[in-house]
Amino acid sequence: MSNGQPQAPPVTRMLRDLFEILDPRLWTDLPDQPDLPRGDGHAVLFSPGILAGDFTTASTRGFIARLGYASHGWALGPNWGPTRRIVRGLERRLFDLNESSGRRVSLVGRSLGGLYFRELAKRHPERVRRLFLVCSPTHVPTASLVSLVLSALSRFYDPSFPRSPEALNPPTQVPTTAFYTRRDGFLAWQHCLDSGPLAENVEIDAGHCAAGRHPRTLRILAMRLAEPDRA
Repeated sequence: MSNGQPQAPPVTRMLRDLFEILDPRLWTDLPDQPDLPRGDGHAVLFSPGILAGDFTTASTRGFIARLGYASHGWALGPNWGPTRRIVRGLERRLFDLNESSGRRVSLVGRSLGGLYFRELAKRHPERVRRLFLVCSPTHVPTASLVSLVLSALSRFYDPSFPRSPEALNPPTQVPTTAFYTRRDGFLAWQHCLDSGPLAENVEIDAGHCAAGRHPRTLRILAMRLAEPDRA
């Protein structure tokens, strides 16, 4: 902390997180947990972190599908940031799943992908059942080296996507579970904590890249998805 503000993690910690990607266990199918509640079939939409695509959420999506949910990737290719194609494509994806099923959709966003979902949930709370954020920034400005990259590329991003703290920082009006880890090498973990009466924060003992498939993440994700939808 400096002047009371969280600082971006050191580069060495980010490199350690990146090396986790090379671990073959990160890409294997997740073992089933028979004691978890079965799903009710509602749609669960996943978004990846920066520069990643649907392949990074495939094992978690498979795990959730085997529990009995309609599990979906975002089908928008690599996450280059909040481009017009991604911002508007995600909104269409949410609308399509919501209207085809006639039910609210649960959203699971990793890292930067969670930021997009958080804004979708604010704009369309009537379409979102639950929101899950996995090491996602909930406050700006965010203490992260990645923020420098996003700032440099910002001229390519959808001008309609909010950027100010006044727009991005307020909580959603849907039940939200925010997973965070003090071992995060990409951004200050304090900036992954959500606020508001419908938010809960859950600590995970994992690196940034592995947090989405950590056993505690999966268990809480399954338990919360099984809770009844609000009226």
